[in-house]
Amino acid sequence: NKRYNKNVQIIIISTIVSFNMDRFSNVISKDSSDKLLIVDEAHRFTKRSEELKIDYKYMLGLSATPYSGRSAASGKELMKYFGGQVFNLPIETALERKFLVPYYYKPIFVYATGDEEDRFRKQSRIIASYFRNGKCIDSEGLAKALRNRLRIISMAQAKIDGIGDFVNRIEEKDHVVVYCGDGRLYDDTGEEIRHIRQVKRVLNDLDFKASQFTAQENMTERMELVDAFNKGEISALAAIRCLDEGINIPSIKSALILSSNDDYREFVQRRGRILRLYDNKESAVIYDIVVLPSNDLTEWAKIELRRYREYAKLSINCDETMDELDDLLVQYGLSEEDVDVYDYEEMEDEIDE
Repeated sequence: NKRYNKNVQIIIISTIVSFNMDRFSNVISKDSSDKLLIVDEAHRFTKRSEELKIDYKYMLGLSATPYSGRSAASGKELMKYFGGQVFNLPIETALERKFLVPYYYKPIFVYATGDEEDRFRKQSRIIASYFRNGKCIDSEGLAKALRNRLRIISMAQAKIDGIGDFVNRIEEKDHVVVYCGDGRLYDDTGEEIRHIRQVKRVLNDLDFKASQFTAQENMTERMELVDAFNKGEISALAAIRCLDEGINIPSIKSALILSSNDDYREFVQRRGRILRLYDNKESAVIYDIVVLPSNDLTEWAKIELRRYREYAKLSINCDETMDELDDLLVQYGLSEEDVDVYDYEEMEDEIDE
């Protein structure tokens, strides 16, 4: 088309996987005209070769969460690759300017068992063993140990036992999302089932019309679920991580977080889903199951209180929740810096540059 009409403008929409294929690159390289590359969810664009800049004269990356974790390094690299920051809209500003609805944060505290704490300590020792002189000697082993440690919190017995109680605390009876763990458990009959199936079962037992939203549903099925949820035909969705990015369900009134990763990016993406504007929606509610350990297990406490702080500090009821956080920090001998999600100072230096 371009060969026969020099003035035609070609727009190609691709997944990142397809974009990285040699076949795709070979076709694109045949056109010598100026090209613009726009990358949505740019933090997932990890194969960032300098050779791409030969084919694409102009590049723009879009991300609600360019920074992740407690280091600004990856965000700095991302910014540098795309030539610096053009526009920034922090969630604080989005709330102030009413681009998002305000929200209440309602933490629900449960407590770890002795066995869970022992397993957490064991995984912590394994994590430490993957370092020599401050350097990681086995990145795959480290990643697995970190996942195993987080799963102990995610699938804590108190969370499983209390599902019915947690659901009963949800004041909203429609447009509810429940974030589940990716583990398995045993039901009353002794059958092994996925956590998400058990949650869906409890929701239905408590008069919610619930469906699950997972990677098993194809895109057509997902869009049908979203449409039914927005219309109120489905009152609750049980999900794992599929709702964290790329899915727009603005009618969500409340979310129950049964399982969460220790990741700032996840916190922001989930909150962004929940707070989107929709019809007469005036506010939203985040119910968060926070698993507290013994007073000496500060690493566990940090993981849970990082998420608590991030959600609490911008909530409508922040005075109450932040006061409670202060009490918890004293209890575990932690400072507010200990539960910060990343290095703001490094990030601000980069933005200034």
